[in-house]
Amino acid sequence: MKNLYKKFLIYYSGRTQREKIILISGLICAFLIVLYMTLSPIFNRLEKLDEKIYAKRSELLEVLELKATYGENILLSDTRVLEKETSLLSFLEGITSKLNITIQSFRPSESDSSQNFKEVTAEVKLAGISVKELTDFLYFLEKDNRYSIWIKKFHAKTTFKDPNKLDVNLTIGAYQLK
Repeated sequence: MKNLYKKFLIYYSGRTQREKIILISGLICAFLIVLYMTLSPIFNRLEKLDEKIYAKRSELLEVLELKATYGENILLSDTRVLEKETSLLSFLEGITSKLNITIQSFRPSESDSSQNFKEVTAEVKLAGISVKELTDFLYFLEKDNRYSIWIKKFHAKTTFKDPNKLDVNLTIGAYQLK
């Protein structure tokens, strides 16, 4: 590399001012052409990737719109949605009264899911129940075909006083008409 540099300096120093300007201009042009030829494919590839990103974003928006429409149609056709008049508490109290279980605490909350429906959730605490009572409660909760109800969170632990009894915390959810 040093030999090439020395040869170039010897060649360059023996030239006139006009030849030096032409030589430097030629080297700059050659460098710019090589730089363009190496960077041009990179920028073309980036441009194509940007176009693909734009196309995929538009497809994603279309899929999300279809999902919202489809989900709305499914809920509209599902007759197992809680009516406006029915509350989750009254539904759960109906089940617990059949099983002679008492709800220790009940904390409802709502969130908008769509234009016609809202998601109703409730944190329910059942204290001092047996495993059989819990399984019966969960069975009746799932067996009831009038409404589509699901369990979002479940936590059970044995009581301190009686290891055969459980303290259960459930978060139960359902869709309700607005």
